[in-house]
Amino acid sequence: MEQNIEHPEAGTGFRQKLEAKNRISNIIAVIKDAIDLTKPKWKDECEKNGIFINTKLELQDTGPVSMHPSELREILTNLIFNSVDAMPEGGTITMRSCEKDSNVVLQIEDNGIGMSKDSKKRVFDPYFTTKDIGSSGLGLSVSFGLIVQAGGTLTVDSKEGKGTTFTISLPISGTQEASEDPTAERSETQSLKILAIDDEKQIVDLLATMLEGLGHKIIGVTDGQQALDYLDKENFDLVITDLGMPVISGWDVAAKAKNKKAGLPVVLVTGWGAEYESKDLTEAGIDAILNKPFRLDELTKIILEQCPEKK
Repeated sequence: MEQNIEHPEAGTGFRQKLEAKNRISNIIAVIKDAIDLTKPKWKDECEKNGIFINTKLELQDTGPVSMHPSELREILTNLIFNSVDAMPEGGTITMRSCEKDSNVVLQIEDNGIGMSKDSKKRVFDPYFTTKDIGSSGLGLSVSFGLIVQAGGTLTVDSKEGKGTTFTISLPISGTQEASEDPTAERSETQSLKILAIDDEKQIVDLLATMLEGLGHKIIGVTDGQQALDYLDKENFDLVITDLGMPVISGWDVAAKAKNKKAGLPVVLVTGWGAEYESKDLTEAGIDAILNKPFRLDELTKIILEQCPEKK
């Protein structure tokens, strides 16, 4: 299945192109929207099953934040759903907001089952989930990426049996420029055309979310043959490919990319990165390895290393 990010209608809710990228959000309004949107789950659906969940708001007036309302609303919706899943016997979701220095701090707290130390360390990693089989586990990693792109931070504090608190810090509108990661700004002004391939649609979506947020143009596909077809007909600045795919592997994609353009950088995304760390893969057409699970800063660093002329 093809995911062409140059056409916003092909994207997920997280990846829709924003008509006004620097739109600002009123925190209290977005919080109330998120609560209303999730009410069918935390109230109606839960109460049908004899589970009672309350919401508690401790909101202070704050300045608007430098993030598009639709992105922030989706992030809060995802965090509320996580809290609901963490309270199988019911409980309370508390949402707080306040200003601190030049940022708005927002907390989403539940008194649910909490997380182990290992889960807490890995909670923002792609692929990681403590939910039932069938959950992609990508929600928190995408939220993390979007918040970092907006110049903010997302952290978690959790204790088993005590509950979990997610804390979002976002720059107040007008202060983002000073606190923004300079690598993100540089990437945005030097846009690359990138081909991203993974046989898992969720990973293509995640890569597209991160890369588009950095200002790049993305064509994402979940089929190796489609990737080869794109390499035949279009020119790219960078190729990011999964290794283990059916029929057409990452090695095949790398070979095709180098055959098309000898200097075209190819990044191999794999969960088996440790096996290749000490090996020279340049003869196989691989210029760098991105280990799964990966983070936004790791992806950004590799792009800057592989495309130095764009710095």
